[in-house]
Amino acid sequence: ANTGRDAQAHDAFERAVAMYRDAGDIAGQGRALLGLATHTRVTGQGEVARDIYARAKAAFAQAGDALGQAQVGFAVAELERARFNNAEALRGFQQAADAFHSQGQWAMEGQALLGVVDSERRLGKIVTADATVARARAIFDILNDRAGQQAAERTRQELITYLDENDEARAKFALDIGYADQGGSRRLEAQGNLGMGRLEVSAGHPVQARRFLNEARAIFAEMKLPAGEMEDRKSTRLNSSHGYISYA
Repeated sequence: ANTGRDAQAHDAFERAVAMYRDAGDIAGQGRALLGLATHTRVTGQGEVARDIYARAKAAFAQAGDALGQAQVGFAVAELERARFNNAEALRGFQQAADAFHSQGQWAMEGQALLGVVDSERRLGKIVTADATVARARAIFDILNDRAGQQAAERTRQELITYLDENDEARAKFALDIGYADQGGSRRLEAQGNLGMGRLEVSAGHPVQARRFLNEARAIFAEMKLPAGEMEDRKSTRLNSSHGYISYA
């Protein structure tokens, strides 16, 4: 897998699953399935991976392996995060962090907490995200885990950058929309909504983005500006192709 030989890696994982099954090693089968699922996910087959993760979780449950079940939960949360299912990712990372904590797996708990931070940031829960990253950093400091400390610092910087850049841009777009509304400029109001929608797409907030983009589209249509409406539709399709947002 690390050398890019994905087909060979997939076959090797499948053989490992079969060998553990034949040996009656249920926990080993769960580990092999977890590896297979993660490899399947990173090669772009998210829904296929979801089914394999379910098989891995069932195997760990049968084997009474609580740590394995927590690892599957963490992996599924990563899958949800990659698909911008932020609320589901947040729940998954929180559950994984709690499970790792109960088992004394401090480094894994710290990594799960960083997932919580990223999900909270995407959901706009900035105050709680700031407190969560501090918890993760404290764990890595106690463990003297240099890699974990660096990961926590990168996550904290992403949180700071998010606040500085996106909040400033949001304020500007909000002012533009307000001035346009007061001045009766529907076209400028549409452009402001379009800009805000694009910002929320890039920030990973599909619900908020949809609201602004819908408003921009409605104004363009009302003013019979096909060029503007086409620009809005093009933006929507582009972001949908990257998994950020979609319309029926």
